[in-house]
Amino acid sequence: MDVFRLITHLSIPFLILLMIASLLYFKYDAAESLKLEGFLTILLIAILFLVPWLILFINHLKFAKGKALFLDRTKITFLQNGQEETILFSDIKKVTKYYASRMPWRGIVKWEIETVSKHYWVSSLTISLFNFERFFYDKTSCSINLFPLL
Repeated sequence: MDVFRLITHLSIPFLILLMIASLLYFKYDAAESLKLEGFLTILLIAILFLVPWLILFINHLKFAKGKALFLDRTKITFLQNGQEETILFSDIKKVTKYYASRMPWRGIVKWEIETVSKHYWVSSLTISLFNFERFFYDKTSCSINLFPLL
């Protein structure tokens, strides 16, 4: 797991929420004039935005913990708990990307790699979207899923 990717996934939702709270604060000019309506608006946005994102993040973090993924020109190697498993690109039948296309948590993605004998799941906390799609651009099909839980 890349620490920078974790920090990015953690910071973006809180920065967006901070921007929304700042806009409401500047609308009311001061914290004293922020009425119950403004406070409830901030609270509702936080609940609707952060709770699903936190559920997805924790779900993917548990899955990605202790897992590493190495991509080469001809193979993909999974390393988990000291065990290594290698798959040749020629053995991969299909790659499906599950994500929420227009939701705030669209950056948390899961992929299903289908081979002849087995299915593998990969989280966007394990590898970046760009790096994964760079290798599988021709084999990836997309499926929109509101909560891509692992």
